[in-house]
Amino acid sequence: HDLFPMPYTDEAVMHIAERISRVQDHLGQRILIENVSSYLQYKESYLTEVEFLCAVIERADCYLLCDINNIFVSASNQQFDAMDYLERLPSERIKEFHLAGFEDQGTHLLDTHGAQVHDAVWDLYRAALKRFGDVPTLIEWDTNIPDYQVLLDERSKAQQHWSEVLREAC
Repeated sequence: HDLFPMPYTDEAVMHIAERISRVQDHLGQRILIENVSSYLQYKESYLTEVEFLCAVIERADCYLLCDINNIFVSASNQQFDAMDYLERLPSERIKEFHLAGFEDQGTHLLDTHGAQVHDAVWDLYRAALKRFGDVPTLIEWDTNIPDYQVLLDERSKAQQHWSEVLREAC
């Protein structure tokens, strides 16, 4: 939760995409990049977060590890529509979902991976499943590790949402 943002500019898109391309060239395959949680923006930014992310993905010709919690946290902190963000992502690039918990700090949400997935994030996950289909999902939990049963319960919730949404789609 202490990552520093980039200004959302064409220059930053090129800077990041060139580095991703170098890594992919070295590995001989496409990699996944993850959308991060954001807490502030540079005044120099003239692209939205999702425009910036989509431009990087397109220019680098890479895939996206779509962190649903990060979308929700950033949308809350930056006051944009999380559903609109999700709708604008290129479906052919989505290869994995991440879910996690956050802490409400009053003035902002902090992506800590230290709590259960919040209901609003589950709702966004359901929307992502409807939009992108059967995508592998990982629940991240890095701090405040709970009893094993709590982790199993979160996994069961994810499976339940996944099953319900994909059953509705058939």
